[in-house]
Amino acid sequence: MKKLIAMLLCLMMIVPAFCVANAEMPTVVMAFPTWTGRPAGADRIQAKLSAITEEKLGVKLELEILDYGSWNQSMTLMLNSGEQVDIFNTLGLGYSTCVSKGYALELDDLLNEFGQGILETMNPAYIEACRVDGYIFGLPQQRDIAQGKGAYVVITKYLDEIGYDWQSKLDADGESIYVDIEEIKDIFAKLHEKEPNMFVLCPNKGTQLNNTVFFDDIGNDVFGVLMNPANSLTVSNLFESQEFLDACKMFYEWNQAGYISKDVLTDSNTPQQNMKAGLGMSTLAAYKPGTKMEQVAQLGSDVNVVVFKTMGVFTKSAAVTSMNWAINANTELAEEAMKVLNLLYTDAEAATLLAWGEEGVDYKKTEEGFLTYADGIDASNQQYSILNWLMPNQFITGVWEGNAIDIYEQTEKFNDESIKSIAMGFTFDNSAVINEYTALTNVYNQYINQIILGFVEPEAGIAEMNQKLYSAGLQRYMDAKQAALNEWAAEKGIQ
Repeated sequence: MKKLIAMLLCLMMIVPAFCVANAEMPTVVMAFPTWTGRPAGADRIQAKLSAITEEKLGVKLELEILDYGSWNQSMTLMLNSGEQVDIFNTLGLGYSTCVSKGYALELDDLLNEFGQGILETMNPAYIEACRVDGYIFGLPQQRDIAQGKGAYVVITKYLDEIGYDWQSKLDADGESIYVDIEEIKDIFAKLHEKEPNMFVLCPNKGTQLNNTVFFDDIGNDVFGVLMNPANSLTVSNLFESQEFLDACKMFYEWNQAGYISKDVLTDSNTPQQNMKAGLGMSTLAAYKPGTKMEQVAQLGSDVNVVVFKTMGVFTKSAAVTSMNWAINANTELAEEAMKVLNLLYTDAEAATLLAWGEEGVDYKKTEEGFLTYADGIDASNQQYSILNWLMPNQFITGVWEGNAIDIYEQTEKFNDESIKSIAMGFTFDNSAVINEYTALTNVYNQYINQIILGFVEPEAGIAEMNQKLYSAGLQRYMDAKQAALNEWAAEKGIQ
């Protein structure tokens, strides 16, 4: 009997311990978009990532990867309905919107207790820029925060045809040349004379304005901007500035001279697609370390380009809050979610798996230490590849072949040395003037591409657009933005 009692007591001690050890681990759900939907190999990568988080953190990880076309609608529904999503990216949703609507959890305490690796990894100024009303609700990525404006990407084949000695003028990076806009005008005139049946410039309708004029679109819209963002917090109308007029006059001259396709407003091809097809010789882009590699990847490996840089490197106010990683305010796994984020900011194995997939299946390493496609794999049949700049820490995910091996060190220096807006971190809740915003957006969309791409006489077109903008409430909108900026600056102690 005594032996039986002893055995029962032993079982009573063992069974609870066994149950605890085998209890279902909590599952953290991480949501983000891609432009191609959920990759074919996502389940495989999810399983391998989850194995890492289970071993290191005691939690499972589920990836909710959605197509960007339905991202806003799907995520808004998930956040409002109570469906489980613990970590999500604010891209498209808007960081300030996620804060004002109560979607994002305040992170200060969690960050200090479970996110020490993030604090050690990130530039403190970038984390501080994410404060809203004194609290942090989202975290920026380690990526190219800064942006070089006004870069003309020109295929070298055509530069050779006009006898332009680009090789001797290259900067230390081996891919770019600093020039003033007058030199670009001279180069374009010679290119047009040499190849009159081709388009000198294949513009990008979506980013043409941002890459042509130096300004800070505070609040992530162009209705009231900072024209001197490194020194002044005065909100003004971009479309009344001399800089905007000068840019429009230049493109008008180029358009009338035949440098730009007359079909560009309705052309659905990208500039790179038209250049690859032999229709054009250059495009306008933002630049950063690795811009040449990005362009060549779209144009074809047999094409060489030079990046002509005409403007400075700038970190705008919303650069660090445009695609933050946030934790759902309604999550039941806040600590676990922060631990997962901390892992993805600091653990190279997990970060690389999330960004590039599985070694030997999706990618392989070269003898030089670069990543490239695995044997038998290329862009047409790869099962997994994510936008690594959207992931928490791009700098630990490995360098893709074709870039400089120190590309991430270059990028970090690029960020640190950029001109920075004194409004960095400012977010604008435009809900009080949302009707004006809608009306202004309609006017802007009606006019901007025709004006900035040179299809209408600049002074007349700009005057007409401004009249419509003011009628739509531009002054009220700018006043609201200025008031919000003044209040933010007072809280930050910025003069």
